[in-house]
Amino acid sequence: MASTYYPLCHAASPQQDVGMYGPYWYYGNDAQTPYYDAKSGKWVFFMLGSHIPTVGTNQNGWQAWITTDMQRWEPQGIFLNPSDYTSTAADGSTIKGFTAVWGGGAFGDPENLWGFGSDAVLFTGSIANPETPGLKPENMAVGLFVCKGGIFNDDGTLKKPEFVKTLTDITTAQSQGYVPDKPDHLLDTDFRDARMSWDPVHRLWVLAVSVSYGVALFTCANPASEEFTFASSWLGPDRTLGQAGGVECPNFLYHKGQWVLVYSDQGKIFQNGLMRQTVMICTGDWDGKIFTNTTTPVTIDHGWTFYAQSVFEEPATGDLLCVGWLNNWNLGGSFWNTGWNGMLTWVRRLDISTMASDGQCRVYPRASLLDDWRAKIGLQAQPDAPAPDKANTTKDNTHES
Repeated sequence: MASTYYPLCHAASPQQDVGMYGPYWYYGNDAQTPYYDAKSGKWVFFMLGSHIPTVGTNQNGWQAWITTDMQRWEPQGIFLNPSDYTSTAADGSTIKGFTAVWGGGAFGDPENLWGFGSDAVLFTGSIANPETPGLKPENMAVGLFVCKGGIFNDDGTLKKPEFVKTLTDITTAQSQGYVPDKPDHLLDTDFRDARMSWDPVHRLWVLAVSVSYGVALFTCANPASEEFTFASSWLGPDRTLGQAGGVECPNFLYHKGQWVLVYSDQGKIFQNGLMRQTVMICTGDWDGKIFTNTTTPVTIDHGWTFYAQSVFEEPATGDLLCVGWLNNWNLGGSFWNTGWNGMLTWVRRLDISTMASDGQCRVYPRASLLDDWRAKIGLQAQPDAPAPDKANTTKDNTHES
């Protein structure tokens, strides 16, 4: 039975005619950093998820969609399948498949600092250390994958990324000064959701990794010949080691002269007996080693169905965009779906230009989405979003639609 509630304008897990109840073949949740291919004018979006026939019920990989307008989506199925990869253990034996490929994101390297070519597309993904045999990860690591020569094949299909190596892991980071949340237990799956960004001021690649109490930051100037090293940890507001609830999906990037940190927070915020899960944003100072927030983290969307976000820039406009998982772990699978489970929110535009003065992040629909709506009801296209005083701000946000 196909669902009558399958979304038309959201990236959603492909639906299967498999009956009324799960588990469905596809399942999706966290948004991963998307990639824009300038040559084709297409975006590739990613969502953490599984495909039971090929990935397995307990293994996560990445699903993918192609879009040109962020409103119409072409599902591509599983893009990063943990079962597809092999690695070599310390004893020389071959390990088939990762336990999973968790959160991360895509990024380009136009200066070829990674050494794979200026047209290569690279990906960070959280994995169990490939030298760890067995199904249970004993040492969480950040894996590097690459599509050499671009993300598309000549026929327009997506390439399969190659696994290159690990960039860091818990024990390596600990030897460099990182303090793990569970120092007596290296099975720390909170060391994940690794996203990469470029620091044009200090000319550093910066890797942001979520840990229970905040974000661990790693840097490297010449990744083709040098290793990433631990720089510092940013502690979330009112957080301590061992606190219930975690920080997830960090985005740390330089946007129009400001350093921005966005993350999903599972902190102890309870409403109606449920732990509130939100996406937070702040701005601050970064000296190439330590990030100090100079604005208080505020909630981007006060609705209950906006979590596990990815934040990125739109090359054509320079706008700061955000997309999230239209759900949260409190709701889990109890959603209006039949034959599918998991979708992303609409892509929205973030305006942080006044955060330093008024502490607000204003949230707008993208102009093309507004124009699309106006066209459907016969109104003339207008300039971009409403005036700031009428915008959806962090102090008065509505629920996701």
